[in-house]
Amino acid sequence: MKIVLCGPPHSGKSTFLANLKRRLPDDTQRVFRACPDGENDLSNETGDFKGDTRIKGEFSAEFVERFCRAIDNNNESKMVIVDVGGKMSDENREIISHCDAYIIVCREDAEPDEDMKAWQEFLDSIVKKGTDNEHLKQFALIDIDHVQDDEEIEEGLKCLALIDSALEGEEQIYSKDSDEVLRGRAVGLKRKTFLRQSPLLDKLGAKIIRESGYELSDSQELNLENFSGLALAAALDCLKTTQVEGVDVPKAIWQFDSISKVYDRVKSLVDETQDKSVDVKINGIRPAFILCATTKALLDNGIESISTMDAEHDEYVPIRKIEQKEGIRKADGIKYHVIESKNAIFMDLDIEGQDFTLEEYSNCVLPKLNTNKPLYISGRVTNWLMAAVATSYDSTKVCVLQPPKGFICTCSHNRDDLGKVEINVPGIDHTRFFEDKKEIEEYNNKHELKKEFVVSEGDYLLSEIDNNDEEVGGRNGDDSI
Repeated sequence: MKIVLCGPPHSGKSTFLANLKRRLPDDTQRVFRACPDGENDLSNETGDFKGDTRIKGEFSAEFVERFCRAIDNNNESKMVIVDVGGKMSDENREIISHCDAYIIVCREDAEPDEDMKAWQEFLDSIVKKGTDNEHLKQFALIDIDHVQDDEEIEEGLKCLALIDSALEGEEQIYSKDSDEVLRGRAVGLKRKTFLRQSPLLDKLGAKIIRESGYELSDSQELNLENFSGLALAAALDCLKTTQVEGVDVPKAIWQFDSISKVYDRVKSLVDETQDKSVDVKINGIRPAFILCATTKALLDNGIESISTMDAEHDEYVPIRKIEQKEGIRKADGIKYHVIESKNAIFMDLDIEGQDFTLEEYSNCVLPKLNTNKPLYISGRVTNWLMAAVATSYDSTKVCVLQPPKGFICTCSHNRDDLGKVEINVPGIDHTRFFEDKKEIEEYNNKHELKKEFVVSEGDYLLSEIDNNDEEVGGRNGDDSI
């Protein structure tokens, strides 16, 4: 089932989606942020790291085509949720037409031209495309008895839920259990809000699970041939199965101190198998820091063939050690902003265009860095690309950015470093770097003549008196993801 989430701006959609995801199984949900100016789930996390998780951009033909293709590629997925943001545009109309159903979250004070009625009329006017009759029958979106398999049909989207939103007041459920559409009022959809108690979200989560046809897998055994994220979580005691309206929902609750356990479990698994030629296929490991640690542990134990599922292309992508060359700051489709201080190296991965393609990845080359210094990596990139970059360097330690928590140590020559969180890069003003980069991005979104963001030698270095290396322990704080 492919569900679009939409509604006017400032209705709390990002927070609503982050809380809805907590009520859906980890092993089958896929979320696409098909809005160039939206936020991701990290904007709903708490932490001390100073950095903007919002993404600002503009629609383009390439952007629309990318997400239409991604939605179409996921015909086998039980739950695909597409966040299209807050505009009733031609671009969103095209993206939405590749979905099956919709949820509207609308603030109660919305203007008439963007209120619940206006959004529902917009969505009801969209005809689905790129879907065969068997797919529509599977989710009961057409009358099975009256449509022939070879008959072309025009079918609209199914309405799953209409949700009013307000910052204050009481949550309400307007609809009856027998109603086809869930109607209600959500409150408190502010950033960084975890709605632990919400009967409305519980009902919606259970409704999506039931209508998608999801079934909980009986087997959670971890093996190298089918390296499941839920199976790894179960092996590390990080798996929690909760009940949402009587439906079992498995969730991986990752902690930063799980990283050292990942290394131990992978080593024992490889030792038990005694076959290092096996093709390891990783599926369902969501946090980048866990995927980076898993791939590094596999490589350290002699496993060379590693791939992970890419949701957008619905195929396994090989995680490989990427070639490195002296002095480069750019490769096909990607730029590298590298800052080196006396005690650390910071590298930001900057994707050019809307997407980093698999072809660009196959030709990718990384800058050669001093591996005697710890490496801190940031970038709005796919998890598999972050894992490939992080595992390509044998630095004294490698830390990847998990905003808003900070930089998480995923591999190190010193085991005691694993899972530690640092909110500052030693000797480098990363906060000013992100502010300057965002300023250039916002300028380029508004002007045809683009500016290039360039980092020169010596930029963003802190003096000794300004360098305050603050570290927080990932083992004792609020470190669950």
